[in-house]
Amino acid sequence: MRQTPLFSNIKTGAATYDDVDKASYKGITIKTLLLFLITVAVAITTIFAVPRIIGSNNVGVLIGALIGSAIVALVSALVGRLSYRLAMPFSIIYSFAMGFLLGFISAVVEAYVPGIATTAVFATLIIFGIMLILFFTGVIKASNKLMAIVIGLLLGGISLSLFTFIMAWTGQLTVTQYLWLILIVEAIYLLYAVITLTFNFAEAVAVVNGGATRNAEWSVALGLMSAMAYIYIELVRILLIIASIVGHNN
Repeated sequence: MRQTPLFSNIKTGAATYDDVDKASYKGITIKTLLLFLITVAVAITTIFAVPRIIGSNNVGVLIGALIGSAIVALVSALVGRLSYRLAMPFSIIYSFAMGFLLGFISAVVEAYVPGIATTAVFATLIIFGIMLILFFTGVIKASNKLMAIVIGLLLGGISLSLFTFIMAWTGQLTVTQYLWLILIVEAIYLLYAVITLTFNFAEAVAVVNGGATRNAEWSVALGLMSAMAYIYIELVRILLIIASIVGHNN
C-alpha cells in the first residue's frame, strides 16, 4: 500500500490504494466498449419495436418513453460524470436510455431516407478512430488554444442558430436559404463535437497517469460514449439536411 497521489478533480475515496485498483487504458477501453455494445443492442431492439408500437396506436406511450429516456439520459450523464463513485450504475443507465433514443431516431430517419443511419454509424466510428490516432500520435493536443477554438465554435454555432431562427421567423429566408444555413450550423456543432473528443482522450490519460481508482474508468468511458452519441446525432441531422436540399432542388 502507498499514498494516493494528488490529482485535480479525482476523488479516490481513500487515503491509500493497491496498484491493482488503479485505472488503466485497458479498463477504460473495456468499459467504453461495454457501454457501446449496450447502446447498440438497445438501439437495434428499438428500431424493430418502433414500427410495431406505432402500428398498435400506442404513440402516446412512445412519446412518453422518449421524453422519459431523454431526461434519464441527461441526468445519468451528469451524475456519472460528476461522481466517480456513482459512475458505474449511471453510465449503464445512460447507455440504455440513449440506446432507446438513438434507436428511435434511427428508425425514423431510415423510414425517411434509407441508409442514413448506417452511414452515420460508420462515419462516427471512422471519426472516432481518426481522432484517437491523431491524439496519441501527438498531431492534436489538448491545450488552452484548442479549448479557445472549441468555445469559439460553440458560441459561433449558437449565434448562427439564433440568427437563422430570427430570419426564418420573420420570413426573410427562402426554404433553400434556410436549409443551407442550418447545414452550416450543424457542421459547426459537428466540428465542435469532434474536437472535444481530444479532451476526452486527454482525460483518459490524466486519469491513468494521475493514479485514479478504477471507478474513474466508468466516468471516462461515459464521457467517450456521450461524445460518440452526440457525433452520431449531428451526422444524422447533417445527412437529413443534405437529403432535403437535394430533394428540394429536384
